[in-house]
Amino acid sequence: MTRISRLFERLKQEGRPGLIAYLTAGDPAPHRTASLIAALERGGADLIELGVPFSDPVADGPRYPTRLGCASLKAGTTVSGVLKIAEEIRKQSEIPLLLFNLHEPVDTAMAWTSWPRMPPPAA
Repeated sequence: MTRISRLFERLKQEGRPGLIAYLTAGDPAPHRTASLIAALERGGADLIELGVPFSDPVADGPRYPTRLGCASLKAGTTVSGVLKIAEEIRKQSEIPLLLFNLHEPVDTAMAWTSWPRMPPPAA
C-alpha cells in the first residue's frame, strides 16, 4: 500500500476531507522547497502536490499560468533537481508526495524512450 492510498484510507476512517497543498518545486529557490513543505505539513497539509516547473505548458492552454514556474526555472530547477528535492523531503517527512508534471519536461530531460506515445489523431 502506498503513502497516498494509506492517507485516503485514514481520511475515510476519520470521516474527514484531506488537504492537498500545491507547491512548485524550486520556487523561490531549490534549497528552500523542503522547508516550505515542512511548513505546509505543520499547517495541516495531508498530501503535497509538488509541481515540476516547465517554461511552455501549451498543452494545458491558458488555464495553466506560465509564470508559476518562472522563479523556479530562473533558480535552475530541473526535472532531476525536483527528484532530488523529493529525496530531501523524504529524509525529513513521510508526507505523501504527488508530482505534478507535463509530458514534455520528463520526455525531454529524462530521455525516456519507453515513455508511452499516443498515436496521431485520425485525419
